[in-house]
Amino acid sequence: MHPDVQSLLAVQRDDLEIYALESRLAALAPRLAALESERARAAQELDRARKAIEADEARHREAMHKLDTHRQLVERSQRQYESVTSPREGDTRS
Repeated sequence: MHPDVQSLLAVQRDDLEIYALESRLAALAPRLAALESERARAAQELDRARKAIEADEARHREAMHKLDTHRQLVERSQRQYESVTSPREGDTRS
């Protein structure tokens, strides 16, 4: 067989392998698109969850601050009540 024909047959075999690989790659395209869609959805859910956590943490900090403020008010009121020595001092209406 002539060397040019042998080279041509080798190139044809390579072309057939390339076509087969391209066909398999094209067959994977829908799965890749579905996975990308699922990844994007999961990323959005993760972002929403992070924002929800941040909002909950902010509400928790605010509630703790209010609790501390009320606790201080109660303690101050308690100290004032304990320091009363006569009924007249305890009368808050005057």
